[in-house]
Amino acid sequence: MIRTYRSIAIFSFTLCLFSLGFSQTYTPKDTTALLKKNYMRQWSFENHQSAFPAPKKNNWSFGIKGGAACVSGDVRAIPGWGAGLNLRRAIGHVVSVRFSADAGQTSGLNYRRQGGFLFNTALNGTENVASDYRNNFYPFVYQNF
Repeated sequence: MIRTYRSIAIFSFTLCLFSLGFSQTYTPKDTTALLKKNYMRQWSFENHQSAFPAPKKNNWSFGIKGGAACVSGDVRAIPGWGAGLNLRRAIGHVVSVRFSADAGQTSGLNYRRQGGFLFNTALNGTENVASDYRNNFYPFVYQNF
């Protein structure tokens, strides 16, 4: 088992060194997203004569995200799903506005009983007399969501 981890670590380290060597020697110059009137401004930026690059044609970006969702709390959670969309508009080189919408669904079931509800104001009748569970019939509570 240790031999497998050692092999994975050596492979990852070698891959990182290999990719670093190529990233320092090759720098592509992408002018496909520029307007023709801004070619000289981009050229002066690439030759260190200007502080800012030329503005791009499209300042919008759209993203879709998804994955696993889990709740970290006092109830044992069953992992669920999560998804989202985002839309971004670049106003300048530094400032942008982003809209993001996320959704997810998880579930949980706590199979262990809890007797500490006597100090819980929502369950011991402090806030509402109708929700007083302090009696001999219900000595324990199972919290679920």
